Amino acid sequence: MELVPAINGVMLEAGVAASDLAAIFVARGPGGFSALRVGIATAKSMAMGLDVPLVSIGTLAIEIAPYVPSELPVCAIIGGAGARLHAGWSGAGPEEFDVLTVEELADRTVERTVFCGEEAAAAETALTERLGELADVRPVAPPTRRAGTLAALGFARLQLGDADDPDVLEPLYMRSAQYEVAYKTHIQ
Repeated sequence: MELVPAINGVMLEAGVAASDLAAIFVARGPGGFSALRVGIATAKSMAMGLDVPLVSIGTLAIEIAPYVPSELPVCAIIGGAGARLHAGWSGAGPEEFDVLTVEELADRTVERTVFCGEEAAAAETALTERLGELADVRPVAPPTRRAGTLAALGFARLQLGDADDPDVLEPLYMRSAQYEVAYKTHIQ
């Protein structure tokens, strides 16, 4: 009940009408069930109603973008169910992520790595204790994802002629039954 009025408010403040929109960009996840479901359903509806392209961007890519290019690998981490994290690396595709504990993440880290994302601050102590100088943790106060980053990544993808089919686009959830499917599919 808050999303559409917020969108309308931003457009009004910017002096933009719905008919001025050339594309819709949306975060695909992984993320929370309700937020992704509502956000993606709204984005699909807008794209279909306005007959404009829909471009989704993975949440982990949005977290990584401010840190690349980098000479070091960049790993974005966001919270998952229980003590698990979703971890994605620079250069990986939007559906290429691992579901693991911070200890498992540390065990897989073999070179100096930049760690960022909404769970970086919470994982900083564990990562630095286990990895020492291999952990370059960048704890940033929430919100760690910026709409401008989503827009830049979405625009870059749109410029390549790459868009999503609204009829088949599905969120990447990190909790509930969808979390279990993601865990079984993406765990190494």
